[in-house]
Amino acid sequence: MNPILIFTAGYGEGHNTAAYNIAAAVKYLGGIAEVVDPFQKTYGRLNDLVKKLYIFSINRTPGLWQLFYNTLDQNPKSVDRLSEFKGLARVIKKLIDDKKPGAVISSYPVYNFLLRDIFGEGKSPFHQATMVTDSISINALWYLGYSDRYYVPNPDTAKIFYNQQIPEEKVTVSGFPVQLDFALPDRRSNPADLHVNQPEILYVVNSGKQKAPAVVSRLLKKSDWKITVAVGRDKGLRDHISRIVEPWSERARVLGWTKEMPQLLMTHHLL
Repeated sequence: MNPILIFTAGYGEGHNTAAYNIAAAVKYLGGIAEVVDPFQKTYGRLNDLVKKLYIFSINRTPGLWQLFYNTLDQNPKSVDRLSEFKGLARVIKKLIDDKKPGAVISSYPVYNFLLRDIFGEGKSPFHQATMVTDSISINALWYLGYSDRYYVPNPDTAKIFYNQQIPEEKVTVSGFPVQLDFALPDRRSNPADLHVNQPEILYVVNSGKQKAPAVVSRLLKKSDWKITVAVGRDKGLRDHISRIVEPWSERARVLGWTKEMPQLLMTHHLL
């Protein structure tokens, strides 16, 4: 059985989340899947630095990031410069030569252009698919790169692809890939188990971290609410918010990075 290679990139958790959830579903169905980040394999520590700059930019200088994003969107010829990533192309070519995949799924749009440069447009020896991880506001990179099929999260996103002359038969409205916990009945939590007389609120802190302590303080003012705050890998923010909620520890808790997000979503009334 030929494996499915799933290419991701660490620029935002959406790409990784989609990739790993697709891999889990393939394995559950009896297939073979492997998630690879070619940027990380090629550039290592430099890629780690760029990822940190990306996170800093979207949190601290969102206007600058928006300018960069719009430049890519409005100047599609900028993708021609991807041919300069020769090391990245070599890593991708070797991965494909070694793994001999039956399909390659990209959750990051750049790889479609590199695959075109390596094999020629529409001439790759495997099925080529794209999992679009953006919704409604779609950068042109997603539909300018060749793919045998595009999987999009909702009908509104599909319309954007149709408007760009992508044939309808190449676009599948799949929803966003989520953990198996949501799909398999034996893993789901029963919403009836929730006690509606004490609403449970889940606050997931992504961007906007500077406002998070004030938001938590406001939430704590509702004395009949139970609060769970998930702050990810930011230890400093976790320590800060832990100090805020300490007097209300009987109805408030703070989590760092967690693999239990499906359970948290299914056991709270409001995200």
